Amino acid sequence: MTDEGIAVLEALVKAGGGILVGGNAGSGRTTFASLLAGMIPATHRVVAVEQSHEMVISRPRLVRLCIDHRRGQTMTDLLRIATRMRADWIAVNELRGPETAEAFEAARSGYSVLMTMTASSVADALRRTELMCLRSEIGCGLSEIREIAASALSAIAYQKRCSDGKRRLSEIVRVEGTDEGGIRLVPLYRYDEDEDRVVLTNEGRALVSA
Repeated sequence: MTDEGIAVLEALVKAGGGILVGGNAGSGRTTFASLLAGMIPATHRVVAVEQSHEMVISRPRLVRLCIDHRRGQTMTDLLRIATRMRADWIAVNELRGPETAEAFEAARSGYSVLMTMTASSVADALRRTELMCLRSEIGCGLSEIREIAASALSAIAYQKRCSDGKRRLSEIVRVEGTDEGGIRLVPLYRYDEDEDRVVLTNEGRALVSA
């Protein structure tokens, strides 16, 4: 993770909203999300929602919720509990099913939500969230779900395990509504693996300097 990438991420966390962290297998996305959680101001109350304890978060105002399988709990159940705990941030690790719609609803309701999921790219992460929301039976079509995702997410960061085995912050995009092509994404930061260099866009520079 370069200094430019850290600066963009810190600006996004400061702004709040819904931040989705995607990553391929073995990319270290949970560790990456833990680092992002460490950027949240210490005065903010964070509720971490997980299948089992994986995220390594050390902060004074933290509540952990993990599934109790003996009680038949689901991630959706835990997210609903989290929204009643006066959280400033909700950290969800990892989106795999209908809880995606619940996480989006929390973000649309005013909570800042940090989410992780397995994906092969930023575009794949969006496709997977759409599919998971469709499976949640919330009664919305694809176009409506895209509107929900666009209003819930402020940014997507992608962590990649590269061909040399190193784990790198590969891409950061800002989510800016929808258009005829679907959800509109504005690139902020990108690691060019072929040329081994970082590209910080004009929009990324403007975000950092704001």
